[in-house]
Amino acid sequence: MSADMPTYAELQEENARLRAEMLRYLPLINKAEQYRHTWDFLTEGTGIATANGYRAALGQEKRQ
Repeated sequence: MSADMPTYAELQEENARLRAEMLRYLPLINKAEQYRHTWDFLTEGTGIATANGYRAALGQEKRQ
């Protein structure tokens, strides 16, 4: 294995760090999605239609 390639443990650590960061932003995303104008402004040009994909990536159920 190449010296510049991360180890499995390093990849797992990075995965946990990124997941924690995504979870940190989830409440903001949920709140922004409640207000169509805010959601449209924040997602303009990104191709993101709803927060469902974000929640799905985290294995979260859609909020009711």
